[in-house]
Amino acid sequence: MAQAKANTANLARLLEAHTRQSLRRVEALLDDAEARIADAVAAGPTSAEMTALVPTLKSMLPADGQVTALLWLGLDDKPLASTLPSADAPMLADWLAHPHGSGRPALTVDRLWRSVAGLWQIPVGHRIKDRSGRATGALVAVVDAKALQPVFDAVDTGKNGFVTLFRADGCKA
Repeated sequence: MAQAKANTANLARLLEAHTRQSLRRVEALLDDAEARIADAVAAGPTSAEMTALVPTLKSMLPADGQVTALLWLGLDDKPLASTLPSADAPMLADWLAHPHGSGRPALTVDRLWRSVAGLWQIPVGHRIKDRSGRATGALVAVVDAKALQPVFDAVDTGKNGFVTLFRADGCKA
């Protein structure tokens, strides 16, 4: 029994470390995106400027596919610039329905959703502020759940074992 507990604890630490590393990459990407849109945020962007930001956001998406879309949401939580396919926009409603604070808290990881293309994705984001500290909206990265899968697959959970990803509030991701 003691060995099983030790193995489970080691497995949990491994999965937690991998997940934290993946989320650090997402947070770095969001920080970079925030820096790139800072001028547009400060200027109160026009619709043409927001449209011009989409290629910039697309160019920031990692080649490994860990993040499949980036969205800049205004204070009203409506997309100002987005690389998310419009057919998947309704999926964002769940993220928007939860309070995510008015400052720039740690990352918010929300519920897993299935895209129109059939991909399992996880929205991860944080609120942003302008240079004067005024809240201006949020940045959200859409993480492909497939990016987390290789580590989960490498773990020998036994004949009937499985791995479940939970958020800090105890809900399944």
